[in-house]
Amino acid sequence: MKKLVFSACLMLSGAVAMAGDVETQQTVTVGDAAVEKVVTRLAFDGDEVILTFDDNTQQRADMALVNIAFGYTATAISAPETARASDGSRQVYSLGGQYLGTTTSGLQRGIYVINGKKFVIK
Repeated sequence: MKKLVFSACLMLSGAVAMAGDVETQQTVTVGDAAVEKVVTRLAFDGDEVILTFDDNTQQRADMALVNIAFGYTATAISAPETARASDGSRQVYSLGGQYLGTTTSGLQRGIYVINGKKFVIK
């Protein structure tokens, strides 16, 4: 059961990191000692866990002594700005990167990149 929870936590951290604009922090402790590395892989051997770090080094420890805590900071858009259809903005692109012209007039509702910033057309 411990192995399942441990593996699920590590996979969850990767899934959240891939979900978009999120910065992740990882705090690893073995016993009372903090490890200043990022765990990239876990392997299990009985009651021991083998931690593989981002520098390809490994550490073996009793599973009961290992603690990995994750923290997340969202870096995505917090409040999108709304562009009016008559504002005459320059360099209008779709989210897919397609150039749409120099004005927002006639655009359908959606999210667009105007002069390097994301805008919502309502």
